[in-house]
Amino acid sequence: MSTYTINRGSVQSSSTVFNAEGVEIDASAKGEYVGQIKRVWKSKRNGTDGNTYYEWDGTKWTKLPQQKGVDLWLQSKDADNFERIKEASKAYGGLGGLLIGPLSDTKIDDSAETLRYPADMLVDSSSDYVVFEFVKYEPPFGKDARLGGGQYGYNSSLAELEKVAVATGDGDVDSLLLPMPQDLSNEMKQNWEGKSFTGVGRAAIAALAGANFNVADEQFRDAGNKLKALQGAVTASALNAIPGVGGNLTLNDITGSTRGIVLNPNAELLYDSPDLREIGMTFKMVPRNEAEAIKIRKIVNSFRAASLPTFGSNGADKPTSDDWNDVTFISVPLLCKFTFMTGSNPHKYIAQFKPCAIRQVQVNYTPDGTYATYHGDTKDGNPGAPVATELSLQFLETKLIYAQEIQNGY
Repeated sequence: MSTYTINRGSVQSSSTVFNAEGVEIDASAKGEYVGQIKRVWKSKRNGTDGNTYYEWDGTKWTKLPQQKGVDLWLQSKDADNFERIKEASKAYGGLGGLLIGPLSDTKIDDSAETLRYPADMLVDSSSDYVVFEFVKYEPPFGKDARLGGGQYGYNSSLAELEKVAVATGDGDVDSLLLPMPQDLSNEMKQNWEGKSFTGVGRAAIAALAGANFNVADEQFRDAGNKLKALQGAVTASALNAIPGVGGNLTLNDITGSTRGIVLNPNAELLYDSPDLREIGMTFKMVPRNEAEAIKIRKIVNSFRAASLPTFGSNGADKPTSDDWNDVTFISVPLLCKFTFMTGSNPHKYIAQFKPCAIRQVQVNYTPDGTYATYHGDTKDGNPGAPVATELSLQFLETKLIYAQEIQNGY
């Protein structure tokens, strides 16, 4: 493997490589297990430093494409938690190490199901669908939060998501695969506000906050009109103090009714803040047999259960019977991480979302306007399932997105 080290400012070919901490390591050393990922720091010919990633295939180290190497390294057991956050921040926009895509192919519980609708939905390289996973809410300022870390501190509470299986009464649910929703759109809202500034106000702000004394000088040249405005303000204040006048006269009321003039509003458009993104999804599900009807019921109950708080203070992922004795607190509901997929990869043409809170779950058992069910076995206490069920979901993103994150798929 050809690498380079820096020697007194020059670059020389060498068989010596360094890990990310600058410690010299043996590049020919065998891996500990097949699939092990090694992250190697090296100085490139152009003088810049960077990480290169290698995978051990049992006989040799194979260099990986940069992005694939980053992805595998972040999932490997050799990367500690802080390194995952920091390295992902560099690779994914520098804002917290949020990786787009499902959390893991490994189930958190062997007994938990991965449900899909339709039940026989096959996923190939051209299939578009949505993967839903449920994760524990991590308090952004809790004891485990990383408040530092500079550019990746803001998203750090979402960088290490803890996946949770949802109890539905029919068994635990690990994740859900659903077809693309009927109406898929998202909106980004920015808050801009019009502000009015008097001439004196403009001068004060420009001089004191903007260090622009030219504006202040121009305003002082218009001292005559400023005195008229001051006179009108004093007059309005005095008249409002007289009983019977009404107490609601403004400066513009005085100058408008006596001289036919009002203050120039000097309106300026100023940026205030961004809003958290919202997105809604609607799925109409029609069971073709009893087994599929049960799956639909589990899917609906998964979202209903995940959207609700749990009684007690043990946490949303530990709802035990003892919680009913804890009347002081309730635990925050789970979050939902969904990914729009095409084949085995995140869909590049559809904006992805950070983990979201489930704001609303609406279930319509009569989406066609008439109540109808399949014939059930009432003797066994098993009523017929609805002919169709419409599930409507409203999500609110947990973190703001910034311009740098658009290029990463958000």
